[in-house]
This record gives sequence, C-alpha cells and structure tokens, in this order.
Amino acid sequence: LMHARELTTGLLLNSQLQLGLLKGYNGGKGIVVDALIEPVAIFNHKYSFYLDLFINSNTDSFSDFLSVNLGPNLDIGLGDGNVFNIGFTLGLIGDAKQHKTGLTAILLHDM
Repeated sequence: LMHARELTTGLLLNSQLQLGLLKGYNGGKGIVVDALIEPVAIFNHKYSFYLDLFINSNTDSFSDFLSVNLGPNLDIGLGDGNVFNIGFTLGLIGDAKQHKTGLTAILLHDM
C-alpha cells in the first residue's frame, strides 16, 4: 500500500506499507512488515529534501526483528531530466537496526 498526500504547498507526506507473506521473504516464520514514512520538503524546482523513516519487523517475534532506521537525503535537479540524490542512513532503535552509517549517491535520469 502506498499513499502520498500534500500537507501544504511544498510539503508532502509519502507512506508505504509492505507485507511479506511468502517463505522466501520471511524465512518461513511470521509475516514481515516493512513501513516507510517519508516527509518531503520541496524548496524549488531544483531542490527537494526527504526524511525517510524505515520501520521493519516480523510478526513471529516483533521485538527481536525490529529495526528503525533514518535516511535523510537531498535531490538536486541538474536539468534535462537528471537528478542527483545524496543521503545517508543510520540505525535508530531495535535489535535488527542498521549498525553502520551508510552513504548513498545516485544519479537518476527521467526517460
């Protein structure tokens, strides 16, 4: 399930919920629950900021598989349909949280 909502001009809230029911995804136990909450601030036609909050767990043992990670990132429009995205992720809470800070840099092209 995905949902996007404009809260006010230049401020959006995206959300996504996924359930993993198949054996290959959940290891044969419980239901994997993945949620994304993503506030978005659009500053102008060139810059957008995202504050991704990733929440993951398994219903078999919710607290043992819990991870809450934060992933702030920035889109920079380069023109001609190209966007450069840079950000990082870090683990906030939970036994399965991300233990090292990750850095991402992605060049996207709208075709």
